[in-house]
Amino acid sequence: MRRYVLFAVLILLSFAGRANKITIIAKDYEFDPAQATVYLGDTVMFLWASGTHTTTSTSIPDSAVAWDNPLDHSQQTFVYVPAVAGTYSYQCTPHASMGMTGSFTVSPATSVNKVTSNVVFGFWPNPATSSAHVRFNKDLQYVSVYIADITGTIVWKGAFEDVQEADLNVSNLQPGRYIVYATDGQDVFSQKLLIQ
Repeated sequence: MRRYVLFAVLILLSFAGRANKITIIAKDYEFDPAQATVYLGDTVMFLWASGTHTTTSTSIPDSAVAWDNPLDHSQQTFVYVPAVAGTYSYQCTPHASMGMTGSFTVSPATSVNKVTSNVVFGFWPNPATSSAHVRFNKDLQYVSVYIADITGTIVWKGAFEDVQEADLNVSNLQPGRYIVYATDGQDVFSQKLLIQ
């Protein structure tokens, strides 16, 4: 029996290590990129850059969960994890007639790929109480850091220039689970953070 449990845990861990993230930026009157390919278990993060927009599913696979979320100065991200393979089409409802549409195709996970990123980071302590010290894998000219609660709402954001280490003041966050996202504008990396 122990062998079966160990085998199941190893399989789950192999899938957990595979998940990637793609960031789709809502800016001006477009989604960038407008088309993408992801795998089951990957995270699709819609990130607001300017204007007042929505991300609204228009055509999704059977059994997939539909969404309709604002993207603006008060709600700057929406995170979606597709659970069904197929094509997901979406739009900004107020600007769809201006061509603000996009889609991503979800393929079944087939193998474990090596993920490379310029924005790999670690932080401590975790769990944190009032601050978390973050260290990036190399000096970055510019990096944006976002902390999202479990609903995907950004609750903290900051930008740093020419840094390899920084302190994040999290003293005003409620105890709970969060996800810390860091991006240099091209790559996005995330880690879980627990606030006590």
